[in-house]
Amino acid sequence: MLEIGGYEQLREVIVRDYPMFSGKMLERYFRTKFVEQKSFTRIGGYWDRRGENEIDLVLVNELDKTAEIIEVKRNRAKIDMDKLNEKSLHFRKVVGRDLDNYKISLRGLSMEDI
Repeated sequence: MLEIGGYEQLREVIVRDYPMFSGKMLERYFRTKFVEQKSFTRIGGYWDRRGENEIDLVLVNELDKTAEIIEVKRNRAKIDMDKLNEKSLHFRKVVGRDLDNYKISLRGLSMEDI
């Protein structure tokens, strides 16, 4: 676009894609932060095949039997803890007995938590 002088189109693409890009970068930031803390034995995300249940971060400590299920949003007001709870119930049903004896907590993180 730059080569042909499409500055306005480039601006539109940036404005259109910035929210998704910055949200993914925020998730990456928190993932990296938790990796550096070395407090968890597994760190990942979860999504089902239909794309209906996506969990941004699942942090598991197999040694002390704890897990955190985390929703990441740029805007704290958009974090819906009831919806996260529903997603976590679906996730726990899918993983089965793997987390049976774990203390599981839910948390929302946003730009304010950086």
